[in-house]
Amino acid sequence: MRLATVLVALIALSPVASASAVVTYGTEPSGTQVPNGRVYAITRDAAGGTIIGGTFTRVKNPVTGTWVNRARLARFAADGSLDPDWNPGADGTVRALTVSDTGVLYVGGDFTTVGGITAPRLAALSPSGAAVPDFSATPSGSVRDLAVVDGGLYVAGNFGTVSRAGTSFNRVGVAKLDPGSGAVFTSWNARVGMGRVVALAPDLERGQLVIGGNFKKVAGADVLFLAAVNLADGKRNLSWNPPRICDTCNLLDVTVGDGKVFGAAAGGGGGRAAAWSLTEAASSRLWIRPADGDVQAVDYRDGIVYFGGHFAGDFYGYDRHQLAAVDAEGTVLDFRVPFTGLDDPGIWAILAEEDGLYIGGGFQGIYGSKAARYGVFSAASEVSPTDTP
Repeated sequence: MRLATVLVALIALSPVASASAVVTYGTEPSGTQVPNGRVYAITRDAAGGTIIGGTFTRVKNPVTGTWVNRARLARFAADGSLDPDWNPGADGTVRALTVSDTGVLYVGGDFTTVGGITAPRLAALSPSGAAVPDFSATPSGSVRDLAVVDGGLYVAGNFGTVSRAGTSFNRVGVAKLDPGSGAVFTSWNARVGMGRVVALAPDLERGQLVIGGNFKKVAGADVLFLAAVNLADGKRNLSWNPPRICDTCNLLDVTVGDGKVFGAAAGGGGGRAAAWSLTEAASSRLWIRPADGDVQAVDYRDGIVYFGGHFAGDFYGYDRHQLAAVDAEGTVLDFRVPFTGLDDPGIWAILAEEDGLYIGGGFQGIYGSKAARYGVFSAASEVSPTDTP
């Protein structure tokens, strides 16, 4: 009887995969272009192209070995080839990208010029790569994340003010701008304090914006690293109080899916992957999965969360290097990419799409391919949904 009780308890504690949680991406990347520097941001456009941003200055064709100059911005056609006509260029690191429904590309980072015009840290480009002439806004510090939703361009980063046309507005860490002109929404102010916002994710179902970073206050209240603010006016959602991961685990990336927030965090003697419920006000943290290196990027699709970072063989007790797949309940799935070289600086951008899984960062290589710093895994093969540590 005692043995049966112990067995029942062990079964209850064992990870159980969701029946629908099956990774459908392969583990061998397609013949992707090879940038010569890190990739920090990836987005898709309406024409099926892929745009990347980072520190690179050239891109190499993996078949011919030919290098083409591309200053920190590059566009690949739907077939993966480098777009020969799209070349706006930036004079500093690109850290954030997003595309609006109208096809405008918003670019954020540490640069001062993009597309041949002065645009400190934030710019808007047409589908051809030309600068949008009527758009102007200047955050006082680096831009780390962008989202266009609900009639606004939401900008996150290491800034305290946003200036336009000679007028400066106090906006710490996050601001809402007019997508067409860059004008600051004067009625929108999240009032972030004691830190900055480096990641944001729209939650349209609840009309709010989830923000993550190293901040410690929102609207005067103690809020450590994670909060939700209203899309319309920036006021904090007082009914959602997500418990912290740890006292030093600031968030580097967040995404929203199926009523949950998934976060990638650094600090506390290693990284953390975590999930919170958006529908439960109390005890809303669902799970934490520690890693032996920072978890730096996250995306969610079809019941599966993809985490990237520079963890080096220990992700919640599983042998995972730089990339891990977890179902929404926290079960680590059997999805392992054979990276080569050092695991640091690892993966800094993940985009899970219907046609493929896109990753970017500083990774040095993937076994059996020429991919480095940028890779695409096509949605072609199924992988077993469970694994043992």
